[in-house]
Amino acid sequence: MKKVLLLLLVSISFSCSDSAKEKDDSAKQGTVKQGTVKQEEGEQELKKEILQAAIDYEKLQWFYIDTTKLIVLKNEIVTEPLSLEKFGKNVVFLDSTELENSAKNHYLVVEKLIIEDDSAHVGLRYPSQGAVANLSLLRADDSWKVVWSEIFEN
Repeated sequence: MKKVLLLLLVSISFSCSDSAKEKDDSAKQGTVKQGTVKQEEGEQELKKEILQAAIDYEKLQWFYIDTTKLIVLKNEIVTEPLSLEKFGKNVVFLDSTELENSAKNHYLVVEKLIIEDDSAHVGLRYPSQGAVANLSLLRADDSWKVVWSEIFEN
């Protein structure tokens, strides 16, 4: 009887310590997830700043046929709407299905976005114009400036 009771106590003790460990691990994972969310928010803000500088770049203004609004295609680079403005209005973000259903021909595709410290490289395409732009940007004084561009029309 003493052996059974001792075995039961040892078993309960291990269960409690495993449960406490699971709670501790869960709390640690929650912290990691919160950090990831903050990091993603920071990345989205950075992406927004860079893309805003890119679409406002003076040498790209001939890209835009429809000056009532700018539509950007959502893809693996731009996965969700960003708070961008063009022509005094919010930029509209549509996925490929929404774009097909809207019958819009004039839209911008972000094909490349590479961010390294205080520099960024952006590749843009405006299919209706057959226009392509490759831009290099640098961050200076908390704003992004295009320092090199290659723009051409197919």
